[in-house]
Amino acid sequence: MQAEVDPIVHYWLGRAAAEYHSAARAMWVGHQLVLIGAQPALVRRALRVASDELTHAQLALTVARAAGFDGELELDRTVLTSAVPVATNSVENVLIPHVIAHFCIAETVAARLFAAAIGPNQQPSVAQALRKFVADEVRHRDFGWLCLAWLKQTGALAPLADHRVAVVVWWPCLSSQNVVTSTGAKLAGFAARMLGGSRTGSAASLIVVATDACGGSQAPSAARIGSLAADELGHWLGLYHSDGTHGLPDPARGADLMHSQHAISGDVDASFSVAQRAFLRSHPDLVFP
Repeated sequence: MQAEVDPIVHYWLGRAAAEYHSAARAMWVGHQLVLIGAQPALVRRALRVASDELTHAQLALTVARAAGFDGELELDRTVLTSAVPVATNSVENVLIPHVIAHFCIAETVAARLFAAAIGPNQQPSVAQALRKFVADEVRHRDFGWLCLAWLKQTGALAPLADHRVAVVVWWPCLSSQNVVTSTGAKLAGFAARMLGGSRTGSAASLIVVATDACGGSQAPSAARIGSLAADELGHWLGLYHSDGTHGLPDPARGADLMHSQHAISGDVDASFSVAQRAFLRSHPDLVFP
């Protein structure tokens, strides 16, 4: 029988691996910036972000060891290689959404989350790690926006001007908080734009997908994470849950991708209903070949 892992150790080992993955992303961005002739100062900023993230990984490992872990950080090479995209055509077309998702947005969110986690009477290694994370994530966020500004100056953003962009962020734990009742709940995901699909603006929005239940029951299994992202994209484009009002279900086929419980317990091979597909095909934000 496999020994149970202390939840504190489990969290901080996961944090260390996540920070290592962030280092891989930052180094990839730096490499792409070199390939498209970015100024040395911007490339150095990318490399400093990578160095920061490696420091974060070491700090997280230190916390895990303070909690009783006595091994080394194990990293999955497959996960590491999947942390960065492959530029199959224009470098800029791959680089731009990566910078927006992982630096402009994710680092902005991370800075606030880590700041909220700092509290009194924390174990010294935890407090040291969180303070370092907060200070660095703000600089990493600024790097993202500086990088995007430089790409705009080069004209790289021009081809995207007439496109509608949905940014998808993968995040370990998602929670909602009712500011009136002070009650909260774990979420499997959420889309920042809804309802009804009548949007006419061209600004990017945000889809967030949970990758871990983090004490709740609403995170999808690994096999269903892609389906959950499709469900949230459906919401982003205006679809409702099929088991609710205006849901456009297909009773003859059973539960579909937009069912409220599909990502948690539904058929992993489910798809959009006929009516949902018709709605999506008529949506002004989607272009089909």
